[in-house]
Amino acid sequence: MLTTTIFRLHPSKSQTNLLNEIFTIYNRVKRKGYKLLFNGEPEIQQKLMQVCHNNPYVNTIMIENKTKLEQQKTWVQKKAQYLRHKLAVVKNKIANTKKKNPQDRRLRGLYALLSSLQNRVTNLSLKPIVFGMKPLFRKRLLGHLLREEFRVRRDASFACIGKVQYGLKNLNLKVLPMRRLKIRTFSKKQEKKWLLIPFSVNPNQAPRLREILQVDKYTVVVKRKVVKGELRYYAHVSYESPTPAITCAFENGGIGLDFNHNCLALVNVDRDGRFLSYQSIRFRNLHSYRKGRRDDYTSFKLDKVIHYCLNKGKGLIIEGLSFEQTFSYNKRRNRKISQLKTSMLPLLER
Repeated sequence: MLTTTIFRLHPSKSQTNLLNEIFTIYNRVKRKGYKLLFNGEPEIQQKLMQVCHNNPYVNTIMIENKTKLEQQKTWVQKKAQYLRHKLAVVKNKIANTKKKNPQDRRLRGLYALLSSLQNRVTNLSLKPIVFGMKPLFRKRLLGHLLREEFRVRRDASFACIGKVQYGLKNLNLKVLPMRRLKIRTFSKKQEKKWLLIPFSVNPNQAPRLREILQVDKYTVVVKRKVVKGELRYYAHVSYESPTPAITCAFENGGIGLDFNHNCLALVNVDRDGRFLSYQSIRFRNLHSYRKGRRDDYTSFKLDKVIHYCLNKGKGLIIEGLSFEQTFSYNKRRNRKISQLKTSMLPLLER
């Protein structure tokens, strides 16, 4: 099971400039590597090594860029499938409308929609991503965002995937027992090759820190963001932790969970499938909340599901749901699928 812990870094004034330089160079090389990969250029790793002279960072950049490109290809395939299904729905609606009334005024709009969809399918292609997000560029062009803040938000992170090589572990980013994060820079000078930045650990994070120091390898992502006008730095440390032991099994039956657009239905059955009890947990329209508030509200409701299973001492059975991207005029169905995909299922798995 992948576990991630976030520590706040506290660099000194002299370390801040070197740390910001790592953000700039790393993301510059990342953009260049993605462009080379998208264009299908050969010997990408050698070309990137000539720029930054740091093999572990280059390996991480290569992995991230390949992952982004695969995600784009998957998105294009799903988008094409969605548009084809939408075309079929619109054509079917046109046929039904013509059958009922050939002079129906809605046909003009449906034919316009059909033409628009056909053009979108024809012009659908794989395009390079924009690093920095289009809203940031728009704010910058309108003068609502300063140049420095734009760079901070665009080049907001750098990472190094944990690796064991020649007996050395986690080459570029290493967590030290004295609560220091050892960071490799791009400088060639010996006195500037490494940064030792202290980080704070609260009482809840102390057990996680001990686990991190004992594992063989971990991945560290250093991020920066502006909070209340102050530039803050954080280290996201991810590592594989052992899967917790199962506390509730299906020896005495199970709890069936049924998702609906406005409630969760819990059904308690014995080992032979006989109905024992039933409980409904209602919730509001999740789209009325922002993301943070929506996650909090969803977690509160899903806690009731977990406690219900623990009280009964039985495992949880979830219905087999299909989340294929399809087009439907049923807004309630679309809302249900969107809520489950974005909020409920990820939180329930956690």
